Amino acid sequence: LGAAISQSGLAEWIVSRLHTDGASLLLLSLLFGSVACLMSSLMSNTATANLIMPILTGLSVGTISPLFLAVAFACSVAMPLPISTPPNAIAFSSGEITVRDMIKPGLIVTVVGLVLTFTVGFQWWRILGLY
Repeated sequence: LGAAISQSGLAEWIVSRLHTDGASLLLLSLLFGSVACLMSSLMSNTATANLIMPILTGLSVGTISPLFLAVAFACSVAMPLPISTPPNAIAFSSGEITVRDMIKPGLIVTVVGLVLTFTVGFQWWRILGLY
């Protein structure tokens, strides 16, 4: 999927429409991470990452590693619906819980995960020398 986006020119087309010159790494991470989290709540985490990563590679920013990490983490913390993660789908398929039962705790985990990704995660990645 990611290769198709790159080879078709879609990634370049999207990047050409984004005005990211001068944008901070944190702002770009918040933007792409939030979009990734929203998409990943409605579809596969892996598919979401495969859709967004080729777009990130086309951005002209100094170092791309924190953006990749932020998007990967944002995809991984999206958990409000049965489709969001395989464990959610398995739990939902038991018939013991409903979508309504999953949304509130799933949103709490998602929001807390995003906050930790964009605060603690960024500091940790800096300590590790990733940017």
